[in-house]
Amino acid sequence: VGQGALVFRASAGVTELTGIQPGDVIVQINSTAIRTAEEAKRAFDYYAGKGYSQMIFVRGGAQYRSLPFIIR
Repeated sequence: VGQGALVFRASAGVTELTGIQPGDVIVQINSTAIRTAEEAKRAFDYYAGKGYSQMIFVRGGAQYRSLPFIIR
């Protein structure tokens, strides 16, 4: 993966809620493409409190969609 935000840590609650795990690479949050960790932070801040969100992430070379979740 040449772009995205590497997930370094994820609590058990976050993993259960979204399906994301350490080592995954977030490449999209809702309709926002993610190229860096800073872009991921900005997108999480932007979508906070705006209803359900989803992420697209890469794990082991395959692309996945997270479960819907709410950013607080």
